[in-house]
Amino acid sequence: MNVGIDIRAIGRKRTGDETYTLELVRRLFLCGRKNSYFLYTDTKNEQELKTVKFLLSPIPSNAKIISVAPASKFLWTFFSLPKQVRRDKIDVLHVQYITPLILSKKIALITTIHDVSFERFPQYIKRKDLFFLKTLIPLSLKKASGIIAVSEFTKREIVDCYNIDPEKIFVINNGCDTELFRKDISKEAIEAFKSGYNLKKPFLFYVGTLQPRKNIPFLIKGFTEFKKQHSNNERVKGLQLII
Repeated sequence: MNVGIDIRAIGRKRTGDETYTLELVRRLFLCGRKNSYFLYTDTKNEQELKTVKFLLSPIPSNAKIISVAPASKFLWTFFSLPKQVRRDKIDVLHVQYITPLILSKKIALITTIHDVSFERFPQYIKRKDLFFLKTLIPLSLKKASGIIAVSEFTKREIVDCYNIDPEKIFVINNGCDTELFRKDISKEAIEAFKSGYNLKKPFLFYVGTLQPRKNIPFLIKGFTEFKKQHSNNERVKGLQLII
């Protein structure tokens, strides 16, 4: 089976989108050689491609990176990608959010949706981005053969906002790199990290972006209230919030 994957997020420091795509491809590489993987990107820049290859290495013989021009998001998604997919005789195509709208019904089209927060909190999204999201997401969800939601909540939101058949939506929770957490870290390395950031007390660590939709003020307020409620607890009294 020929599997096509939109990997444009890889190498772009796109936080969650990049991590999701990178780990998806890495795990598919471990599934053996029964499938062929066509990894589509929009760059022809040698240095950028070198970064992508490094992040995905080792790349097996049944996978290849394909640069598809132009870099324009609109032209790439709706014209260039479908043309390349037909050329490569793809059986299954995976993207995130917005899908090609003109694609053979013979091709299984899968899109991953992380959240639809722009529907609930449009004030945090740029007007131009909001217009495209509100226009293209509903069309993409109807076009998709299957939709991956990363949580039951996201699935409910998709059904509620777009009236999509729940049977078409598959909840696949995000995983974690278990190998990363198995690594032994020396006490010296831990102390060096804490010293570099002046961390002398126990702390809670927030690792998300600082975008308004992440609601950092609510996190700070919640943390403050927690400390007030447990002010008699010595462990809580010294707790820090690190952003």
